[in-house]
Amino acid sequence: MLSKKIINRINKEIKEIESGKAKTFTMEEVMHHIKDRTEKEKHFPWCIYKHYRNIKADLKNSLYYIKCSLFLKYNVIKIKTLPPTWIDRDSILLHAMFKVFSDFIEREKPFDTISWDRQLEIEHAIGQEEKDRCIKEDIEVKNQKKELEDIYNWWKIIRPSKEKAIDDSWNKDVREKYEDSEGIRISQLEQELYEEEEEYMVRLIKIRKHLWT
Repeated sequence: MLSKKIINRINKEIKEIESGKAKTFTMEEVMHHIKDRTEKEKHFPWCIYKHYRNIKADLKNSLYYIKCSLFLKYNVIKIKTLPPTWIDRDSILLHAMFKVFSDFIEREKPFDTISWDRQLEIEHAIGQEEKDRCIKEDIEVKNQKKELEDIYNWWKIIRPSKEKAIDDSWNKDVREKYEDSEGIRISQLEQELYEEEEEYMVRLIKIRKHLWT
């Protein structure tokens, strides 16, 4: 998936190429430039600059690692939808998965930063084969967006409302008469919700490759 910023840049460059303002290079010229640059880096002073650049990059990476270890802690998942008491592993797995998913939606904001429309690519497609490919991709990315929206809506709205309805139904009288018809009915609702949770966990795994911006 391409961000809107990249899409806008590509479209800008396409317009510059079409107007003749952009400077273009043949593949042979690009390969010659790369070969020439590689050869220069073997000799002074280019070799000094190359080592300096590598040291600078290593230092920057080390500082970033320390910053993440002490402050950012991207590898830590804080599950606010669960209490700090003992929780069974199956529940932790569910909430951890959707905590990561919710953070992706709310922090990386894919609906705002990613281009979910391939109309411009379709218009600039060269040949029917490329146009068909762009149309197919347009349908796929729109389906991906809808799946993200459906799963997020289920986790934030639908599931909490079902869970609350079940919890509210378990009043004191029902708990004391667990084996009666009302208790059996509520237990069935719990089982149905559990199976629904598994269904959405599988759906989330299937779109795992789209959880980046």
